[in-house]
Amino acid sequence: MMDGSITRKVTSTLSNQLATWKWKLQLSLLERKLATINNDYFLLQWELLFITNEVMKWKEMIAFLESQLFCTTQNFVAQETHDRETFQSLVDDYNKQLSENNLIISVLKSRPQLSSFPIYLSDEVCSHLKFVIAELNSLIIVFFISLVFLWVSIEV
Repeated sequence: MMDGSITRKVTSTLSNQLATWKWKLQLSLLERKLATINNDYFLLQWELLFITNEVMKWKEMIAFLESQLFCTTQNFVAQETHDRETFQSLVDDYNKQLSENNLIISVLKSRPQLSSFPIYLSDEVCSHLKFVIAELNSLIIVFFISLVFLWVSIEV
């Protein structure tokens, strides 16, 4: 009679211990997945901040270019050599910034998906990132068109 009672106690203790180990293992796996999700989210937020900063640089360059274009069209009798030097420095800035942004965009577009399981926050940041990259591309085009207008106004 004692043997059956001891067996039941040992069996229930072992099954409780196994259940505890199973929950601990699942908890550690969930904690690892959560850490990966948080890491991916913060990485995406950093990339979004970085690209937004690039967009702001382009907006500043476009504003400067528009002011140069306005000054050139207002002052018909301006020193041509100074205008040409300013224009050449603008072209150099444009080429430098464009090459940097092309590299950044190609790295961001070709990078693999960060986590294998989707999460709403990461999807939201990814959509913001795609929007900012599209805005950056359009700003590059606007800057190039403004640069052409400035070149035409200097030459004429």
